[in-house]
Amino acid sequence: MLSHKISRRNLLKAAGFFTITPWQVQKDLDLSNYPIESVRVLQSVTSHDSTLLIVLAHRASEIKISIRANFEVEKVDLDLGEYLLYQVLVTDLRPDERYRLEIFDNTHRKFHSRFFKSLNTSNPTPKIAFMTCSSHRGAGPQEVMFEKLSNEKPDLILFPGDLVYGNSSLDTVLGRPAKPSEAYAIYCKTFLDLDFYSQDNLVPVFSSWDDHDLAFNNSEYNHPNLSIMYRIFRSFYPADRRVSSIETGPGISYSFAAFGSRFTFLDVRSFLDKQRRVFLGAEQFNWVTEQIKNTQGPHFIVSALQFWNYGKLAENFQSIALAEFDRFLSSVKNSSAPTVFLSGDVHYSQVQKLNEDDLGYQSYEISSSALFSLSARSYGLRTKEKGQMHYYGYPNFLIFENLSFDNKMIQANVRCVTEKTNNEFNFRMLVGRTK
Repeated sequence: MLSHKISRRNLLKAAGFFTITPWQVQKDLDLSNYPIESVRVLQSVTSHDSTLLIVLAHRASEIKISIRANFEVEKVDLDLGEYLLYQVLVTDLRPDERYRLEIFDNTHRKFHSRFFKSLNTSNPTPKIAFMTCSSHRGAGPQEVMFEKLSNEKPDLILFPGDLVYGNSSLDTVLGRPAKPSEAYAIYCKTFLDLDFYSQDNLVPVFSSWDDHDLAFNNSEYNHPNLSIMYRIFRSFYPADRRVSSIETGPGISYSFAAFGSRFTFLDVRSFLDKQRRVFLGAEQFNWVTEQIKNTQGPHFIVSALQFWNYGKLAENFQSIALAEFDRFLSSVKNSSAPTVFLSGDVHYSQVQKLNEDDLGYQSYEISSSALFSLSARSYGLRTKEKGQMHYYGYPNFLIFENLSFDNKMIQANVRCVTEKTNNEFNFRMLVGRTK
């Protein structure tokens, strides 16, 4: 008779234990092979008149930054490695005007430049890219996926979680966090290795974190390095009130208004306490419900973790904290704003039709994952009878386009871009009260 038991070796292999040897761990942390003049740039949160640019450079390069606009440079040195960051706040920008970031070495020789724009928040037809999970260890498709992303020319990118896989597979198996210095090295390596941070034309990235960004698998409020991981994450991916229209909440939560809509990003790790059935925590819950109450137009609520429980072992709001989830849904239902829920984490993308009784009108939870990392394949596949309208379980990201909305209705095309096609599925989404 065949045994259905899983051997310890196969269990460890499935968990990723054998995908990373001590030599590979050390290679992850060794940045000595990168040229000292290596520079990488990200455009973070952006409004109609201001933006934050992040420049990663070796501490020995002594770079100088120039922009033909009003700007301030803050050097961010957490003393965790050979690379440091420069946060560049640019203000008094004009929508649709193209600006150049120029970077000089200490001999005044220009050796890097990037182009960027502010965000035209009055654009009636914005294109929004939505993605999660980009592991530098599973980055085989990254060149193709980032080329596809560049070709789409989105106006902004929503990236709620697992931008950086700061913990190793060994850390995951042993249930331990990575050391802050190790996590910092992997943040640097992610910037140095992935094409996204070398592109000439920058696109604003609005981000929040998940467990791998905290370098601790399935981390909760009691993460031993929570404070320093917050500083690391928001050094690389800042979102704060220096940029106009950004409203910050508890932890890393924040919201912003654009295109006649509000986008609210949740912090799903800083207050998470599964034992006490807490997901958002009291302070963040109150802040989020105020955002919901005060939003009149369309509302996109963005979470690294899924909202509803689909019975596939994934962390989600509903199964972790049902009472809190029900109160959260009640606040959305009582709002006049049509609301869509965006989530990631699960290594598949889906369009999930919600029960109309949940909100009193038709809406969806839309999950995007993974840009490139482990693939769920068909693991999360369910039937249309269970509300799953579309599904894809390999590297992909989603595009929201042909948006049209008012105070009562959101309409948009949700298109899935993969390694092989730009149109794996294309779903016309209508959210709101049709009667």
